[in-house]
Amino acid sequence: MSVPSRPDAPGRGAVVDGPFPRAQVWWLGSALLGILLVMSAYEAFLPLLYLEHLDSRFLIGLLMSTDNVVGIVLIPLVGLWSDRLSHPLGQRLPFLIVGAPLAAAAFLAIPLAADVLWTLIAVEVLFTLAIHAYRSPAMSLMPDHVAPAQRSRGSGIVNVMGGVGTLVTFAVLGPLFDVDRRWPFRVGALVLLVTTAVVVWRADRRPPYADMPDATRPRGRPAVGGALRTLRDPDHRGGVLALLSMLLFYVGSAGLVSLFPVYGVTVLGLSEGRAVTVLSAFIVAFVATTLLAGVVGVRFGKVRTMRGGLVVLAVLLTGAASVRSMPALIGLLAVAGFAWSLAIVQALPLVADLGGRTSIGLLVGLYYLFTMLGQLLGTPFVGAAMDLLGDTAMFPAAAVPYVLAAAVLTRARRHLPAPEGLRAA
Repeated sequence: MSVPSRPDAPGRGAVVDGPFPRAQVWWLGSALLGILLVMSAYEAFLPLLYLEHLDSRFLIGLLMSTDNVVGIVLIPLVGLWSDRLSHPLGQRLPFLIVGAPLAAAAFLAIPLAADVLWTLIAVEVLFTLAIHAYRSPAMSLMPDHVAPAQRSRGSGIVNVMGGVGTLVTFAVLGPLFDVDRRWPFRVGALVLLVTTAVVVWRADRRPPYADMPDATRPRGRPAVGGALRTLRDPDHRGGVLALLSMLLFYVGSAGLVSLFPVYGVTVLGLSEGRAVTVLSAFIVAFVATTLLAGVVGVRFGKVRTMRGGLVVLAVLLTGAASVRSMPALIGLLAVAGFAWSLAIVQALPLVADLGGRTSIGLLVGLYYLFTMLGQLLGTPFVGAAMDLLGDTAMFPAAAVPYVLAAAVLTRARRHLPAPEGLRAA
């Protein structure tokens, strides 16, 4: 299989293994639409439910990190397991068929359990276990179907679908939460089931860019530890630094998304639902520009594009700290949505390119391990800054990790190996 000589190589003149499956990638993107719709609702509404039981923003942030603890443990294991699974439905789809209905049922139960803190925590854990049990296989489907040289384009399409899911949460489910807090969870559970059914219908059982397991491939327990030991090799320094930069910029995004509703209520004086809805400006801009971000990534390289987006985000969030005018804040959030698309659209393809044909699921799992660790740290980090310095510290605290991520990514670019360079042990 022909691949670019560097993960960051421009797309001009790159070798492409056949036509780009545009229509199929749109259908496969339904998986991210459903996942991000319910995860955005989880991140937006759970802090408000916890606020009824707890006063500390730090404790709320700590509880909101539960899904990241589960994800760090579960997602890489499931990703490697899906690389090795031999099933009539293929490597990835069995995980979706089992995990999505369980996640939908648990998500539906969240508002029913909200009156008592310990039941709310228990149902939250059940939901995160179920959704992370199929997240890595679902996200591996795009690189399974798309050649490495075209994956920024594919990621742009998939992220449009994911952005639509998040937009529905902020623009539609936010107002519904003010009417009846049960309705956002009912709608989310239904969307999760429908989008999973679409993906199962449209995905290839034997996709062209993933090698299926055979009798010679070991089928023991997933050796994630071996893969992590491989990352210590100096030859993989660029890949490790790239993953570290993604960890850092998810520190900023997790804290911002999870605690903006609290900021909106306490600093901006908005209603709970309105505080969630204001973020729709960010998501509308993100959805509108993800396809463009994919094209920019192919033309100028994944790393350069990501780094530019991160720097712009840091500047915008720093400036947003003093903004109280709603039109001005919405404008800043819209520009930030474009900057976020420049960074996030390139991230998963950059990591997937490192895994070759046989380790896509594992590398996607490692991507989620690092980004989930970032999210695990992000909400308590920003929450602690708000506890110590006041709720107005939210924007500056979220900006700091973006600056660090851009610096680490600059160093990573000097060491990135060829796409086949990072392998499972």
